[in-house]
Amino acid sequence: MEILYIEAKRNNALTMKINNLYVHSKYDPINEAKNIVSANFKLNHLHVLFGLGASHVANEIATRLTEDEALLIIEPNSVVVDNLRDDDTFKNMIHKDNVELINFDGHDLDKLKIILSTYIDKFMGRVEIIVTPNYDKLYAEILLSVYKDIKDVLIHNIVNNNTRNMFANEWQKNHILNLRHFYQSEDISVLFNKIHQPIVIASGGPSLEKQLELLKKFRKDIFLICAGSTLNTLLINNIKPDLLVTVDGGINNFNHFKDINLEEIPIAFPLILHHKILEKNTGQKYIFSIHDHVVMNNITNDLLNAEISNIQSGQSVANFSLNIALKLTSLPICLIGQDLAYTNHYTHSLGNKNMKKIDEEFINNRKAFYTEGYYGEDVLTDYVFEGMRKSFEQIIENETYSNEVFNCTEGGVKIKGFKQIAFSKFLNDSIDDKANENFLIENNDLIVKEIPSEFINKINKKILDYKELLEVLEKTLKLFEQYHENNDYSFHNLSEDLIQSDNTIKTYLNDQFLFYIVSPVIYKVNHLDLKRDQENDQEVEGRLVRKSTVLYTDIEHSVSKMVRWLEVLINKINNKEFPE
Repeated sequence: MEILYIEAKRNNALTMKINNLYVHSKYDPINEAKNIVSANFKLNHLHVLFGLGASHVANEIATRLTEDEALLIIEPNSVVVDNLRDDDTFKNMIHKDNVELINFDGHDLDKLKIILSTYIDKFMGRVEIIVTPNYDKLYAEILLSVYKDIKDVLIHNIVNNNTRNMFANEWQKNHILNLRHFYQSEDISVLFNKIHQPIVIASGGPSLEKQLELLKKFRKDIFLICAGSTLNTLLINNIKPDLLVTVDGGINNFNHFKDINLEEIPIAFPLILHHKILEKNTGQKYIFSIHDHVVMNNITNDLLNAEISNIQSGQSVANFSLNIALKLTSLPICLIGQDLAYTNHYTHSLGNKNMKKIDEEFINNRKAFYTEGYYGEDVLTDYVFEGMRKSFEQIIENETYSNEVFNCTEGGVKIKGFKQIAFSKFLNDSIDDKANENFLIENNDLIVKEIPSEFINKINKKILDYKELLEVLEKTLKLFEQYHENNDYSFHNLSEDLIQSDNTIKTYLNDQFLFYIVSPVIYKVNHLDLKRDQENDQEVEGRLVRKSTVLYTDIEHSVSKMVRWLEVLINKINNKEFPE
């Protein structure tokens, strides 16, 4: 593309033409940039600027940024960036902490999505897109790709935030109450490289039904991993898996298992699993940590004086199951029932408690869309399934393994990177009658480790410390009551008194375990009651008081629940009944 720099007619600033199209005003590009930014700049937002040009719009946005905003510049043409390398204004702008420039020519979509996800999560979906003039004509396809990526990331961000808000409380409770099960479990690593049969991972998509007869016929010749709630379908058909992988901490996940006898079914789990599922399982348990939960893993290992093995995460229990399977064997692995689509307008296979036939209302609510299917046909999927599919593709792309991995679903979506063969062919080609015996711990060989007094003492110490913190929080909240009820107790008085309380509370929050529990509260409050344009002093004062009141109230609630759960844990260790 031809790039020309031309002196503007009304000042000494340079305007710019790319392929004979001006991307800034030829009269006054600086004033034009101010008008563009005035019309589009938003407080508390991430600003995505498509098109750097001569940097006039970017410079103007950067001058208006505070610590509460950020600028992400996407430039499709590397020559445009190179031409500005020696420009002092550009260099100063690009070195700001909340400004980032990426060169995106339409190819490295994964890198762009990772960067967008990081920013959009930080700003909780508050995004403003600005397009430099004529960049929509010069780079139409790339701009469409950027719009699509932002839309996809925003939808996944909404899903993730809803999940975080809905389940944060449950996950924390489960994590605490499940700590005792560490002493009744083996680390998942005891199974690594110990399975000498091909592995079949069964998921609960509608296409599973067509594979059940073959699964029964060859049951003794394979190692069968059941992904989560698929267990109901398998057991109805008298098929018992070798290993149940389940990770979900929600009550709905427990409801899948509450009427099932789990004593004879080995289970692989992380500590966030719903605690009542583990209470039902008195047989083999294999514990693992979720790789992405770095902070909590370190805290847990320190608390338990252990090193729990990590398993790469994903957006579904089947993603976890594949990551586990790749560590258990070097033999072939296949997926069945992994539709990730509404095959024949059904959600799940027969026997799954969530199975239902979908209708237009369901399709609209899920924002379902068509994508490429297993056989090249169009199949109906949605953004949640799409995220799971991409997780599978990332596993295949990034994981170092020697296995052959197949998708034998024979229905649903096409998952890139997976070889597609009929399930019957996989079984006939992969089974070895002379395979060595698999390693699994028999129930009568289970070793239940005594819970050490050191661990119990740590938990009791935390209970005492957190009760002390609750007293500090109670006194702090009384300061806010005093502020609202006493006209002589000013915002200045409140601010002075809060300094001492803040310092005390921060000391307690040095406890990483505690900080992890209250961090969702801090995250939520940081995005509430955001600053508004042209606030006066009284409005700023009111906003800060409201935010602080919500923050300390929510921290108090979180710490109270944490104390309660820790007390329940101690009583369960002592085999005492204690209401949750």
